[in-house]
Amino acid sequence: MTALCRAIGVPARLVTGFDIKQQTDVKPRVWVEVYERQQWVPFDPEYGFTRYLPMNFVPVWRGGDSVVRATGASNVQAKYSIERIGPPESVLRAEIARPVQVFDLTRLPVPMHDVMKILLLLPFGALITSLIRNVVGIQTFGTFAPALLAMSFIYANWETGLAILIVVVAAA
Repeated sequence: MTALCRAIGVPARLVTGFDIKQQTDVKPRVWVEVYERQQWVPFDPEYGFTRYLPMNFVPVWRGGDSVVRATGASNVQAKYSIERIGPPESVLRAEIARPVQVFDLTRLPVPMHDVMKILLLLPFGALITSLIRNVVGIQTFGTFAPALLAMSFIYANWETGLAILIVVVAAA
């Protein structure tokens, strides 16, 4: 991959490091970094990682240069050892399952955060619409329609939201 990138004029370099995991035989790993948009972006063609690498990949050599440098020394030999350090006590306490953790949305993957915000906003919008219909007495287009229209303003620009509102009101 490095040779192909360099052949088309894209700066690329090999990175050598270690995959930190529970095993006795630790072997070095090699992946590629491509210079894109003023930064080095990692790619691992062997395992299919693109634009990011797992946190347990530790680089040691980048493009022929050691990540670890010694100044004012001669006859330096590089030896690496990997030592497992136990997690802090606070992390161990966090692993204990509690029924309240069901409501902790930060445990979800980051792309799901926006989806969950919308799903949790719908019942709130329906509650407000029901209060306006039954307590205040203003007629609405159903229970969920106003909440869905409000979401069109949240996720689209105001011109598109206004256009959708006008189309819905005209159709009603």
